Amino acid sequence: MVKSIQISIVHYAESKSLHFNDVLADQVRCIRALTTHPYSLNIVDNQMHPEARRDLEKKIPNIEIIETKGIHHTYPAGANTAIENLSKDYLFLSHTDMLMSYNWLTVLAKDLELIENDHKVPAATYPLLLPYPRLVTTPDEKTMLKSIRTRSGLQQKDIARGYMEKHGIAHKPWGDVTLAVCNNGEITDNGWRLGGAYLASKRFFDEVGLYDPMINRGNDKAYAIKALMTRCKVMVSNRAYLHHIGGLHKRSGCYGGEGYHENGEHKAYGSAELGAYHQLKKKYGITVFKKIQNGDIWRELHEAQPHGKSRELIETYKRRG
Repeated sequence: MVKSIQISIVHYAESKSLHFNDVLADQVRCIRALTTHPYSLNIVDNQMHPEARRDLEKKIPNIEIIETKGIHHTYPAGANTAIENLSKDYLFLSHTDMLMSYNWLTVLAKDLELIENDHKVPAATYPLLLPYPRLVTTPDEKTMLKSIRTRSGLQQKDIARGYMEKHGIAHKPWGDVTLAVCNNGEITDNGWRLGGAYLASKRFFDEVGLYDPMINRGNDKAYAIKALMTRCKVMVSNRAYLHHIGGLHKRSGCYGGEGYHENGEHKAYGSAELGAYHQLKKKYGITVFKKIQNGDIWRELHEAQPHGKSRELIETYKRRG
């Protein structure tokens, strides 16, 4: 039986940060373009500024928006609102700054069902997150190391490599064998962290309960520990990838390793003028930029992969730039 899935994106924007809504609009376009599994979608208004709310309703018309109540607008408060409004079998809970990959939700749903059937306990699983959108046929070793070192606090390369081997990345996805959208990977026991995008069953949330709204930084670790204490499983699957744009603040990303430096100043990939989209537009041109916005680029790469044409496709877009 096909599981019903609710996708909830926790979102916050101020009157001076309406570009956050642009990033969210691209995420919604990407979900709609690349999700073949049945789903319902809502946005959690985590106490946005009224002007930002009006702007969002113009940019994404006819979408369900639910509001966070209370005095907090931390991510946990928004996550709790999504959990309390869950009426489906599964909930995919996400920050705003994600782009999807081809067939991503079908893969995660299959993995989650497999985990719960095998272990006989409620579970959550999350995909590998590439640190920002990359036009690559496979995530290269440098990118994977950066992502794992940044998100897992593993600052030594040899330790990070050991982590990759342990957590099912031993098939070397950078070896030009598989595409960075839906790999033949492994589901492994992560057990200590639930990051900015993951899929979990209603049984999982019924068992674990709500986030602590007072814990903002480090809420992912705190909630995963709470889950483990209630006998639930916290897993990671490298069979699905999301492209993580990074923090939406102008001067720093959500994590210390995200972003880039320009004239000695740290910039985040989600910033208004110097964000990931701006960099991709400058590098590849408006054609690729539009394809990234609506998800077409990941579908085209997926379709080209079996014929050995994916690298050729990327080079073609580079020449068009």
